[in-house]
Amino acid sequence: MATHELEVDDAIWDRWTASLPEDTTPDRRISDLLIADLEGRLDEADSADADPASPPYDCPLCEEAFPSLDDRDRHLVEDHEVAIL
Repeated sequence: MATHELEVDDAIWDRWTASLPEDTTPDRRISDLLIADLEGRLDEADSADADPASPPYDCPLCEEAFPSLDDRDRHLVEDHEVAIL
């Protein structure tokens, strides 16, 4: 795993980190954003064709879909008793 340093205006960083859910760390959210960018999902939010009601994270054990990896992982642990490593 690589460690990187980035420079962000304090006001932007404070506003962004304050908007994160309590159970989501900035590192996890940045990682999620990088993956979404690689998969081309960041541009979809700006697209007129994008369907905001279609979450991108499907449960591999049932047909439910979730708006974030954290929500999907919580579902796997609580509903399917899967250990996330």
